[in-house]
Amino acid sequence: MDIGEIVNDAIRYPSSDWKKVIILGVLMIASVVIIPIFLVMGYGFRALKASIAGFDELPEFDEWGEMFVDGLKVFVVQIAYMIVPLIIIFAGTFGSLAMISPTGAITDPTAFTGLLGGTVIIGVILAIILGLIETSQ
Repeated sequence: MDIGEIVNDAIRYPSSDWKKVIILGVLMIASVVIIPIFLVMGYGFRALKASIAGFDELPEFDEWGEMFVDGLKVFVVQIAYMIVPLIIIFAGTFGSLAMISPTGAITDPTAFTGLLGGTVIIGVILAIILGLIETSQ
């Protein structure tokens, strides 16, 4: 499979049924209310399963309860994968906050910046790597 075919499939796949794309867009806009975000995640999981099974069309928006439960499962897995990067980021943040004196002055600016920046960079890189691993499984 060459790159042109991959790009062509990526453009053609979502445009195969505009009604489903519009429903997904409305759910994504409404996801500020929390509940629809699980439906969006569940639909994404359903689309991933369908494409692995070899289907070329978007899956249907039916069985909303099952889609919600699948989205909740995807959310839990994402949280589980991101626990370690979050611990690293929060540890660095709280460690660097310990370098602030009671008067509000930073006692060692170099160590403060190094600890904060270093742990955030390490945490973000680890989060990207784990996100890629999570997506590929």
